[in-house]
Amino acid sequence: MAGRLAGVALLDCGRYPAAVERPGSAAAVGEVVWVREAAWPSTLAALDHLEGYDPADSHRLFDRVVRSVETAEAPVDCWVYLAGPMLAGSARHEVTGGDWVTYRARSR
Repeated sequence: MAGRLAGVALLDCGRYPAAVERPGSAAAVGEVVWVREAAWPSTLAALDHLEGYDPADSHRLFDRVVRSVETAEAPVDCWVYLAGPMLAGSARHEVTGGDWVTYRARSR
């Protein structure tokens, strides 16, 4: 299901985007994926690995946090990966409109 995360800018990191919380930013759009509770540990382990998230690593690229995501039906609390300090403070180009898929399709 489509989701919208308000107050977030997407940064172009080349092959992937990075969501950064920034006051005054519109939103990032994406997909909300439901995972059975029994599958949370294995799913989070796989996603943490993919995102390079290790809470013990002070130089990690991303932080996994819970944020309210707007959907067509109602807001939903979701785990999202936000850029850590190193990426958040970088001078990377902001993705216009907060939609990575549309942005990448236009840049090809």
